[in-house]
Formats: sequence, structure tokens, C-alpha cells
Amino acid sequence: MRNQGRIYQPTPGSAWWGDFTIRDCKCGRCDTRGRHRASTETADYNEALRILAERRRAAEVGAPPPSEAVPTTLEAFVEEHLRAKREHEDVTEGWLDESRHQLGRAVEHFGAQRRLASITPQDVLAFDAGLKARGLAPGTRRHHLNALSNLFAYACSRARRR
Repeated sequence: MRNQGRIYQPTPGSAWWGDFTIRDCKCGRCDTRGRHRASTETADYNEALRILAERRRAAEVGAPPPSEAVPTTLEAFVEEHLRAKREHEDVTEGWLDESRHQLGRAVEHFGAQRRLASITPQDVLAFDAGLKARGLAPGTRRHHLNALSNLFAYACSRARRR
């Protein structure tokens, strides 16, 4: 990928950052030498490469940058989802804390780096079975499943906007 830019992780396990230079760039989003550098907001290497290529193509033709990167791993998207809830809906801090707790259990079950698109209905049933094995009441399990469902509904709406 010579002359196409690079991706790198500032610290091991962090989100990948993209870095590329376009000579005589006039996009207004780069430094004076045409250098573009920004987080891809994903810890997935292949997804970071895709985002870098999209951003480079946009900068080369002077187009606005593609919509911001959407986190594709469960842990990263939980934070994105809760941030959007806080900004765009009338929710209490208590609701946000409880949702973070419920979705934290999902992250614990599925794994922080699990890609959202890889979670199947069977996986969700296994998550519910895991909650039941922990001794959680049916209503409490339902709250966890509703929080996860709400997260997926938000993810679908974000995907349609891209």
C-alpha cells in the first residue's frame, strides 16, 4: 500500500489511527503540508484499512469526509450508543448507569472486541441462558435483552445513515 498512507496504534490494543499525505491538498481539514491524521475509532485492523482508504479517496477529490467512523466492536459501540442517548434523548443518569451495567454484562459475555455484525440470535439466547445461570430473575434478564436490542436498533440506524 505504498503512498496510500498507513495505520498504526498509538498504544497496544487502542483504536487504529490513519495517516496519509496528499500534496497540494486544499480540503481545509489537513495541516499545511497536506497531512491527514485521525483515529479510525476501531481496533479492527481490516476495518481501519477500509476507513483510511475512504478518507483518502474523499480528500483526493475534495469531497467532504465520509461520515464519522462507526465503532464496530461491541465495547466501543456501547459507549457510542450511550453517548448518543445522553445527547439526543431525555434520559436520566440513573438510566444511563443501569444501561451501562446491563450492556457491560453483554460485553463480558460476548467479549469486548466482538464485532456487532457477528452476534446472532443464537448468541443472544446463549447470553440470556448465561444471565439465567447467574440467578437473574426473568424481568431483570428482559431488561438486559431490551438494552441489547436497543443498542442493535441504534447500530442499524447508524448503518443506514452511512
